[in-house]
Amino acid sequence: MRERKEPEEIDLIAQAATYADFAVESARRAITEGLRGGISEAEVLAQALKQVAARMYSDFKTQSPVLSCRGTVHAGKRSAFPHGLPTEQQLQPGDTVITGFGGIVGGYHAESACSFVVGEPTTQQAKWLETVMLVREVAKRELKPGVPCGDVDNKAQNVIKEAGFGAYIRHRLGHGLGLNNHELPWVASAYRSVLAKGMVVSSEPGIYVPGQGGVRLIDTFLITPEGNRLLNNYLDNVGDCTIPV
Repeated sequence: MRERKEPEEIDLIAQAATYADFAVESARRAITEGLRGGISEAEVLAQALKQVAARMYSDFKTQSPVLSCRGTVHAGKRSAFPHGLPTEQQLQPGDTVITGFGGIVGGYHAESACSFVVGEPTTQQAKWLETVMLVREVAKRELKPGVPCGDVDNKAQNVIKEAGFGAYIRHRLGHGLGLNNHELPWVASAYRSVLAKGMVVSSEPGIYVPGQGGVRLIDTFLITPEGNRLLNNYLDNVGDCTIPV
């Protein structure tokens, strides 16, 4: 019952996905506007969460634990960690910045994340971003009914390995989303359950290089009878992952 969502549940998850996208958009705007005077990871996160909370209140005219948004912003060498609590570390030209958010509507979760490079990407940073974008296309193509979850993860991780970054994989491609932000099914190599209509899963390819930095993208997908439907679209709209300085 938890794995396969009913239409009412899907509607709530889709709404949550739009708020997660808005939070990423707000984080990018905070970084862009704050660079000249200086801005920290913690300040970027605070500004993004404040803006999404205001939007939620405007839309629903209420505040509730089941109507909220959570997130992370971590940059520079700290982006070599998949997750991290924000600090007072100031963003600098040359940093990679992981911004990731989870929206919650009616108790149902969805996620969105983008990684940005502050200024012109190095050859290495550009290769990281190019690789995870290619993995994203694998998810779009392979997440569909009848496909074992492990097969999707294996194909996704092979793209990272073929690009020469296999040593810097830290986690599976994705996981189920619903009443929890991590639940069945796991899009992981050892998980043999088969995808089915009504499942909602994340795709979050990442590359994490100790001492240098890393990148991660996150999409939320609904498995449909024909294939899948992307419930958020920030990454399709952003154009590129660089922030001019």
